[in-house]
Parts: sequence; C-alpha cells; structure tokens
Amino acid sequence: MDTTSSPLALDSNAKSHASLQLLTFCLQEQEYALAVANVVQVARMVAVTRAPKAPAYVQGLMNLHGQVIPVINLTRLFGLPEQTIDLDTQLLIAMHKGRTAAFIVDVVSQVLVLTPEQVERHEDIVHALAYLCGVGMVGERLLLILDLDALFNDIVFADGELHQRQEVFA
Repeated sequence: MDTTSSPLALDSNAKSHASLQLLTFCLQEQEYALAVANVVQVARMVAVTRAPKAPAYVQGLMNLHGQVIPVINLTRLFGLPEQTIDLDTQLLIAMHKGRTAAFIVDVVSQVLVLTPEQVERHEDIVHALAYLCGVGMVGERLLLILDLDALFNDIVFADGELHQRQEVFA
C-alpha cells in the first residue's frame, strides 16, 4: 500500500489516461478526497493518549495493530472552527511512503473514479494551496484532493518525533 508519488503527478503537456480512484470525506461541510491506494481503513474514534507538548493538531496517539500512530485533528490543522469529537466520529487511516496516520473526519462518503479531465492540478489554480494536489470536479461539486506528501512532511514522524515545519510564504 505504499504510494510514492502524488496521485496527480501528471505531465503538464500530456495528461495520463489513467483514472483516479478517490475516497471522499467531509470536514465541516466541505468535501475532501484521498487516493484510495493510500487508505488503510476507516474506523470509529477510539481512546487516544495525549502526548506531552504535542502540537494542538495532534489529538493524540493510538495503537493500530501494534503500531503507534498519530491521530491528526484536521480541523485544527486547517484552522477551521472546533467541532465536538465523540465515539461516533470517524477516523480515516492513511499510509504514505511508509508513514501512517489517523485523520479525524466528520464522515467518510464514497469512492469515486475521476478521469484526468475532471481534475485540475493545484499549480493550474494557485501555487500556494497548502496540502492540496488538485481539485476534482464532479458536476457542480468540487473535491479538494489532499497531497499526502505535503501533509505528512508537515505533521508526521521525522526521526521519531512529531513536528510541524515552519514556512514563511512571501
């Protein structure tokens, strides 16, 4: 299940003819998506252990089949208003380049298959779209497709510690 490149690694001159399988989920009434190949499982919220001095977006740590993984509160990471988290809250567990994390989401929706024509790369919209690799278009709906490279580089284990990269945008 280790995916090493972005699902939208499309050549700017010629788009791939391969379709893109995405798992969609909602976060405060906005639809997001991840490549299905990166999804490990969907689960209900579990008890998490709060780590001392962890960034606010790290809800805690959980045990997933003998592996300790971070539970990431996407509403905090994205700067959205807080929502109540309870045992009905869903966790979307994803893996990318050997790293695994659980993301707190409102609800996991469906699996969609998009053609390259239905996806706009973020570079073609605005260069500084944090954590997005593209936007999918399904009728009038827009799906924000998460870039796990950017997301995992900013929040997940590096040399055994959680960190968040500090960047200044000019």
